Amino acid sequence: MRPTPTPTACLLACLAATVAIAQDAPPAGEAAPPKVTVARAGRVPLLGEGTVLVGAVGRVSFDEVDRVWVFRPRVSSQELERALVILPGEVRAEIEAVAAGDRSAIESRDVELFGKVLVHRGRNYLLASAIGFVESTAPTVAPAPEGAGAPPVADPSDAFLAGDDAAARLEAELLARADRAPRAVSVDAGVEVVPVREHRLHSRRGHLRRDLASGTMIFVPEADGTGARDPQLELLPCAMLERLEAAASSPSAPRILRVSGLVIEEGSSRYLLPTGFSAPREGRGISP
Repeated sequence: MRPTPTPTACLLACLAATVAIAQDAPPAGEAAPPKVTVARAGRVPLLGEGTVLVGAVGRVSFDEVDRVWVFRPRVSSQELERALVILPGEVRAEIEAVAAGDRSAIESRDVELFGKVLVHRGRNYLLASAIGFVESTAPTVAPAPEGAGAPPVADPSDAFLAGDDAAARLEAELLARADRAPRAVSVDAGVEVVPVREHRLHSRRGHLRRDLASGTMIFVPEADGTGARDPQLELLPCAMLERLEAAASSPSAPRILRVSGLVIEEGSSRYLLPTGFSAPREGRGISP
């Protein structure tokens, strides 16, 4: 049986705790140390689901650990890092085509990316729609030859007569205002670019399963009325995938789901970016 502490012992314990707290506290007149924040840890908060990048400048590199292409935009002068995994699609196929011969050909240059940001399990992903190298487009003015007079002033009424010249002047003015413009990433003629196709999937019946090798979630469509079965689709990371994973892990999860989303076919690989799902309703005497 443990002895009951006396009032004197309780008082001494309280005094000891007070002394310990006083030793840890900063001296009088000195500010308390700042709390550890995400910025001090060298990372910035995640971008929200649905954020659109328009001409974000940064570098792309290949992550040898996760075996994915990552875009690291310039955040600020504080050397904070934000990394977005580039999802399958035309932009990733172009990046891999450029890096096929020499990876430094694209990793050593600044690029600007356009696309939609997604979030899954505390990490940002990017469904990129366009990419271009950042190049200065400031026009260079050649010195006028000696004795040459002032250049003739173009008559605005002649714009429709000289359509090509007018278009060139308009493009030069826009480039001068923007200072740079996105351009398609150049791919060598001898390098084969992986074909990419996209189409929509609407309320397709099927079931989910987990790929034991990669750990990714797979959607397996049911056979249609003709008996033909579509290939299975790897689900891409996003907030909707988190909801699907939660629904699939529930004890009362339905065996069959109706899933909608964007299907991306990259070569022989097929992916699905889910945008919605529901459980088929049962009728009287009819199972889903």
